[in-house]
Amino acid sequence: HVEVDSQVDVLKSHDLIDNIEKDIKEEFNVELVIHMDPIETNNETLMEYVEILKEVINEIDESIRFHDVRLVIGETHKNLIFDLLISFEFKYTDEELISLVKTKISEKDQNINCVIQIDKDYVENI
Repeated sequence: HVEVDSQVDVLKSHDLIDNIEKDIKEEFNVELVIHMDPIETNNETLMEYVEILKEVINEIDESIRFHDVRLVIGETHKNLIFDLLISFEFKYTDEELISLVKTKISEKDQNINCVIQIDKDYVENI
């Protein structure tokens, strides 16, 4: 996943990602596909929820990483959508982690609904 500013022209972002894929192929002889995640860097409300998410994640386990954070505001609630990246041998099950994150975030804002995707990190951090 590569996060790119949603205000940048999609063709420019696509070109940049193509070049990264090409460079990796040339340097490491590895074929990879990069997924582009547009992020809203100028959305103050979203950035407030990103800070809450950081705080909650660090309370649970500092090894957890997150990406692809989006906020969809409806009439009765807000959906905070994001992916959590955890090690393959993480201490909680996916379901336990999702429940824990949802509970901790709802303690800070009862009108937020978390939509969480779990990604597994199969390689050691460098």
